[in-house]
Amino acid sequence: IGYNFLVQLQAAHRLKESQDINIRVLVAPTLKVDQLKTLAGALAEGVEFVRASPTEMIQGCDLILTASGTATLQVALCEKPMIVMYRMNPMTAVLAKLLVRDVEAFCIVNLISHEKFIPEFFQNEANPEALSQALEKILVDSEYKSSMLNRLKAVKSLLGEVPATKNVVEYLKKKYY
Repeated sequence: IGYNFLVQLQAAHRLKESQDINIRVLVAPTLKVDQLKTLAGALAEGVEFVRASPTEMIQGCDLILTASGTATLQVALCEKPMIVMYRMNPMTAVLAKLLVRDVEAFCIVNLISHEKFIPEFFQNEANPEALSQALEKILVDSEYKSSMLNRLKAVKSLLGEVPATKNVVEYLKKKYY
């Protein structure tokens, strides 16, 4: 939260300057809405904080900016266009890059599909300007959005029906271990 949340809100507000959008923060069950609003400060103004089941929250959105993790898988299964970002302690990032050199992507969806079709932004690349531009591209470029949606459907079919998370774990074990 500390490294990602405010950058995400800044990106959303920047996008709102050029596009007619509503900003929603999808609140995980482990987080408190009041704490997020306090952390957001003035950035919370005009933002809807939503708490429900993950699928229900995702289905209520047209476009998602998410931090890397299992959330990307949930967004993909809901077939919602997204961009993925991740910021962490700079020292941890250096170690992560050294330890994970042979992996071509950090988004689970891109790993499964064997192509980097979900835009990924890591560390300093994950800044409000770059994130808002990537989100805007999805909003204004219908061919780009359609291509992403078709690829998300393909990923969903690769995962099969329930339990998709178990299928992902098995798939990644075969590919990387």
